Amino acid sequence: MRTNNLVKRQGEFALCGHCSGEKESRRSLQKKRTCVEQGRKRYLDLLKIWGSLCIVALHTLSSTLNAGGYFPDFHVQVVLVLHQLFYTSVPVFLLCTGAGFLASDRDNSFAGMKRNIIKVLSCILLFGSLFWGTEQLVMGNSLCFRELVLALLGDATWSHMWYLYRLLGVYLWIPLISGFVRRASSKDHMIAGGVLLFFSVVYPLIAGYIGFYAAEIMPVSSVWLFYVIAGGILGKMPLETLRKFQWPALLGIIVTGSVIVWTTVHRGTECVFTEADPVTLLMAVCLFVEARCLCGERASLPWQAVLSANALGCYVIHPVFIHICVKGLHFNPQYHMPLLTIPLTVLVIFGLSMVTVWFLRRITFVRKYLL
Repeated sequence: MRTNNLVKRQGEFALCGHCSGEKESRRSLQKKRTCVEQGRKRYLDLLKIWGSLCIVALHTLSSTLNAGGYFPDFHVQVVLVLHQLFYTSVPVFLLCTGAGFLASDRDNSFAGMKRNIIKVLSCILLFGSLFWGTEQLVMGNSLCFRELVLALLGDATWSHMWYLYRLLGVYLWIPLISGFVRRASSKDHMIAGGVLLFFSVVYPLIAGYIGFYAAEIMPVSSVWLFYVIAGGILGKMPLETLRKFQWPALLGIIVTGSVIVWTTVHRGTECVFTEADPVTLLMAVCLFVEARCLCGERASLPWQAVLSANALGCYVIHPVFIHICVKGLHFNPQYHMPLLTIPLTVLVIFGLSMVTVWFLRRITFVRKYLL
């Protein structure tokens, strides 16, 4: 009897221990999630979410405008102005990439960057092949492996995947510049930024005004490299020092935005602001500085961390829903109350893309090797 009671009590203790173990494991899991969320910077996540929404809006506007039909001149001007303003999200993404990798303590060696490089390569190969195959089937063309390889090498897939090719180059550069950004003095940072800025922005601009071809003969003529290094420098700069530039940054956003609007309205498609344009560059840097000054060092909220983690996947997936809307359903929001239908269409495509990526990322393989 005593033995049975002892066994019974041991069973009760084991059961209680099992229950308490489950509770402890749940608590530890929640703690880990909280730590992950606390490790994320709110300003970076908000900028990524804003950038993803701008990219969806930019591609929705361009795809629907190029679908054909007559649009009043004022309508076209508004779309062009929004297109130019939204394009600032591309350099903002690069600044965030630089801050995320170079202004943190993460391992930026080639071994540490291997997972990121594999993800981008996998996205290019898998989704690029799917988009290309879908295009060939829709166009009634036969599938040819040689044409697929050429399309992947030349970024000729039925999507907006050119950013992934450049992002792959950025990831390959980060191990090379990480040590410099983390250990160099502020003076060396300014010199390096100035050299990159001159050869990637100033020199081509002067050459264009003079009227001669600006040969890229030096290996420092990459404005993308400038954005990444600038993001790392601004991301690790003490917040008290950066806040001295908060009001100039706000003024810079207003001035550059006004320049983009005025120039686009008066010159139309003759003037295109790329990421190498001084106006776009200044606006992106000012947006980055303003966001970090406003958010400070606060950690991201759970929903911000989730949406930001899905940003790359949203970029890859959203063209599917644009094609479904424009070419599948033959719905063009620019024909029907555009002030209402265009924002709603953008939000629907953005929401569907985020939800799709969220479900896909619940698959371990997808989360680890793709999105």
